[in-house]
Amino acid sequence: MAGEAGGRSSKSKRERRSIVKLIAGLGNPDKKYLGTRHNAGFMAVESLAGEKGVDFSRHKKLKSMAARLEQAGEPVILLKPQTYMNRSGEAVAAAQRFFDIHPADTLIVYDDAALNFAALRARRGGESAGHNGIKSVIAHCGDGFNRLRLGIANAHLEKQPAEKFVLSRFADEEKDKLPEILQAATQFMETFIEGEDFPADTYRVE
Repeated sequence: MAGEAGGRSSKSKRERRSIVKLIAGLGNPDKKYLGTRHNAGFMAVESLAGEKGVDFSRHKKLKSMAARLEQAGEPVILLKPQTYMNRSGEAVAAAQRFFDIHPADTLIVYDDAALNFAALRARRGGESAGHNGIKSVIAHCGDGFNRLRLGIANAHLEKQPAEKFVLSRFADEEKDKLPEILQAATQFMETFIEGEDFPADTYRVE
């Protein structure tokens, strides 16, 4: 019996290590946060999952909703941490450990109030720039992961506290543009999966 159990364990480890990329979109899980600016990361990975025809399911060990897809033969895990934004790093670290994924093979997608709405910027490494979700990921995983920042700023940002602004919903004219932005984000994520270089400059959806 011990030999059989050991065989199953080895197979399980091999299956986990077959996952080569991790893409985590940051956000807050409660229904009251649906459609808020701070949940742009959730929206992005949901967009990619929808395009690939895969569904999210709850994974307690990962503290997340997760989906698995393959692109060009590359297995990828999509993650929506259910820890709330300020503890996102707990879920990302759990997934990295479970699937044995290196930070360089991890992409974090999140909202950025320092970028104007409809702007996207990707890079590897760097600081948190005050984003609490990214602070948490750095604290648990180091800073060697890739980032895709989705701009959410508009003229209203200067008229209210930032913490209130990020939890506000997109204006009607912004909602009309969201599908194009999420499609652009999907293309960035596919670039990451395929191992290609990100564009050096900020990309803006016109």
